[in-house]
Amino acid sequence: MGRAELGPLATKFRGSNFHDFIPGGNADALKSDAVNPHPVFHYGVPAGCNLLAQDPIQKIVAMSTIDGRIKLFGKDNTQDMLESPEAVPSKFLQFIHNQHFLINVNANDHIEVWDIDTKSLAHVHVYKQQITSFAVLKHTFYMYVGDSFGNVSVLKFDKELSTISQMNYRIPLCVSR
Repeated sequence: MGRAELGPLATKFRGSNFHDFIPGGNADALKSDAVNPHPVFHYGVPAGCNLLAQDPIQKIVAMSTIDGRIKLFGKDNTQDMLESPEAVPSKFLQFIHNQHFLINVNANDHIEVWDIDTKSLAHVHVYKQQITSFAVLKHTFYMYVGDSFGNVSVLKFDKELSTISQMNYRIPLCVSR
């Protein structure tokens, strides 16, 4: 293909070797495997939001999406995106009040602990039963977890180790009626 056939495109590259701009035409050119396009920033509310959590003391709002992402909105219009290693929807989303931890229970019944300060996943607790209800007790590190058998278990978050442990307390269904 000659320059006459290219028209305005040829005038754009006048004075240069046109073959340098054809993919594979120059060994020093940018290779396709060197480019990894992905969004670096995301502003606003992401598509597919399904849950909302708020920490009124720290003035942070978290929104989870159906593909495992969690969008954070903070003071002074700050925003950040957390991406779960599992791209599954969230079932429950709650902050540990006035701490820098966010608890996300996903559809695989994994309880994720997110460190808001470092924007990283601090711990994942794999729950053995299907989680049907979940609550973080306000201003504490204790959580109630209801399962598909009707039992309520108590979990405790250890702030220093960033881990969740199951306590010896359990309320069976037959006692709760």
